[in-house]
Amino acid sequence: MAQNEAERSAQDGEPSEPEPEPQAQADTPAVEESAVPQPEPGGDPAAESEDEEEPAQENEQETPAEAEADEAQPAAVEETELESDPATAPAAEPEADSEPEDEAALTGPEPVAAPAPESESLEVPEAPAAYAAAGTGASAALMDRRKLLVAGGVGVVVIGGVVASMAATGSASGSPAAAGTGAGAAGATKAGKGSASASPPVPPPTITTVPVNGSTGVDPSKSVTVRVLGGTIEAVSLSGQQQTSGTLSTDGSSWTSDNVLSVDSGYSLTVVAKNSAGKTATSNVSFHTLSPSATFGVASVVPPRGSTVGVGQPIRVTFSNYVPTEYQAALEKACVVTSTPAVKGAWYWVSNGSDGAVVDWRPETFWPVDTKVSIAFNLNGVRLGSHQFGVKDYASHDFTVSSRDLRLVVDKDTFKATCYENGTVVRTFPIDTGQTTRETFVTYTGTMAVLGKGNPVEMKGNYGGGDVYDDFVNWATQITWSGTYVHAAPWDPEIGSANDDSHGCIHCRTADAEWFYNKVIDGDVVTINGSRSRTVAVDNGICTFTLDWATLLKGSAYGPTLNGKPVSA
Repeated sequence: MAQNEAERSAQDGEPSEPEPEPQAQADTPAVEESAVPQPEPGGDPAAESEDEEEPAQENEQETPAEAEADEAQPAAVEETELESDPATAPAAEPEADSEPEDEAALTGPEPVAAPAPESESLEVPEAPAAYAAAGTGASAALMDRRKLLVAGGVGVVVIGGVVASMAATGSASGSPAAAGTGAGAAGATKAGKGSASASPPVPPPTITTVPVNGSTGVDPSKSVTVRVLGGTIEAVSLSGQQQTSGTLSTDGSSWTSDNVLSVDSGYSLTVVAKNSAGKTATSNVSFHTLSPSATFGVASVVPPRGSTVGVGQPIRVTFSNYVPTEYQAALEKACVVTSTPAVKGAWYWVSNGSDGAVVDWRPETFWPVDTKVSIAFNLNGVRLGSHQFGVKDYASHDFTVSSRDLRLVVDKDTFKATCYENGTVVRTFPIDTGQTTRETFVTYTGTMAVLGKGNPVEMKGNYGGGDVYDDFVNWATQITWSGTYVHAAPWDPEIGSANDDSHGCIHCRTADAEWFYNKVIDGDVVTINGSRSRTVAVDNGICTFTLDWATLLKGSAYGPTLNGKPVSA
C-alpha cells in the first residue's frame, strides 16, 4: 500500500514522505513526534541533527508539580519563535500536502479561546493521530517557522497566515489545531512564567558625605554635607566636641550642618537613608579637624559681665588680631546678640589694625529700659584669615539695661544743660564749655555714653605759653577717652554766660555737678549740641550713637540682626 501511494505521488509530481517507523510511534508520545521533524531525503545530517535537538527541548511537558509551581507566578507576555535550520526550511509559502486530511489537520477549524482558571495547573492534551502524522516531514518544517505568543494564559498560533487561539490550560483540546500545538504552547507558557513581570528589585540608597570617612586636617569653618541618591534621609547625627544641628532639604535628599566645628577635634557622622521600597542604608563617617597655625580670640568686652547700664550703652568688643575684610562678616555672624525684648541692631567696625580689631554692636535707637542682653561668642572653628581661626567659644556675656532712661542734653549756644528721666525734665542748670578761639579746646558735639566717674579726678595739661595745670577735680563724670568730663568748676566765674574758660570739659557749679554725678551710671546718655560743631569720633569713648542708622550700617559687614538672625534694615 505504501508503494502504491508513493507511485501515485510520483505521478502527481509531488515527493512522497516515508512512513514513520511503527516502533517509533509505539515508543514515543504523539505530542513529541509532532514537535520533532523527521529528516528529509538528501538533507544535511548535521542540520537535521540540530533541528531535532531544539524542538525536543522546547516541547518538554511539565510535570504536575512544575505546573503547580508555575501557576503561582504572575502571567507574563513572551514571544517564542520556533526556528528550523535554514538548510532544511521550506519556502515561505509551503506546498500543499499530498494528503487533504493533512492540510485539514494543519489548519483545522478555528478554536474558541476559553479563560484559564487562576488556580488550575497547565494540562497539555495528547495530540490526535492526524496532527501527529502532519508533524513530520515538510509540515513539521513549516511549523518550525511559526511563532507562538502566550499572553495572559491564552496562546495564539500563527499558521500559514491563519491565526488560531487557544486557552493555555488546554480547554480547546477538541480542535486538532489546538491539540497539535499543545506541547509547544506548554513550553512557551512555562518560559513566560519563568520570567515573571514583577518589578526589578530597588537598589538601596547611596550616601555620600563631605568630608569622607578618615579625613584629617578638615577645615572646621566649612559645613558638613550629606547627599543621598535613590532615597531620602531618615536621620543624621554629627557629634564630637559638641552636638551639631543641621538643615534638611525640602526633598529630603541632602543635609547641611548649621554651625562651624571646633579646631583640632574628632567627629563622628552617622547617616540613615531609606529608598522607596523601604530598604535602608547606614553610613558611619569619622574625621578630624585641623590645628590652626594662627589663633584668634576675645580680648575685652564692654559693658562688664553682670553689669547694669544706661540706655545709651553700645556693646564694644576688642579682639586679639586683625581681621581681613573678606572674613569680617563671618566674625559678626559668630558674635550673636540676643535680648529680651528683642531689639534690632548691627555691628560696626570701629577700628581694625595690627593691635587687634574693635567692633561695636548697638541698637537702631537707644535700648528699651529693663532689657536683658546676652552676647555669645561662637568663635571656635571660625576662619578669620588665611590660616587664622577662632579656637574657643566664650561663656555667655550678659548685662542688663537700667530701669530708667536718663539723658543729659547740653546746649553750648545757650550755656545750659537739661536732664531728662524717662522723657521728663528733672533738672536744668547753667554750664560753660570749651574755648571757641582755639580749635583744640572746642567742646565735642555728638552723643556719648557715660564711661565712668571719679571724685576727685586728677587733671593735667601743658599747652604751652604758660597754659599749664595739674588739678584735682571733684564730681567728675567722664564721657570721652581724650578727657572730656562733666565736672564741678568752682574757679570759673563765667558759668552760664560764656564758652571761653574750659579746655573742652563742661563746667558746672559744684551742686549741679554733684547731683549729676550721683544720678548717672555707665551707659547713660550725654548729647552735646551747638553751632560751634566738633563731632566726636566713634572711638573717642563709646560714641557709636553719634552715627545715624544708615551710616552705621555702612560700617557693618553682616548687616542688621534681631536676636542673631539677619533682618532688613
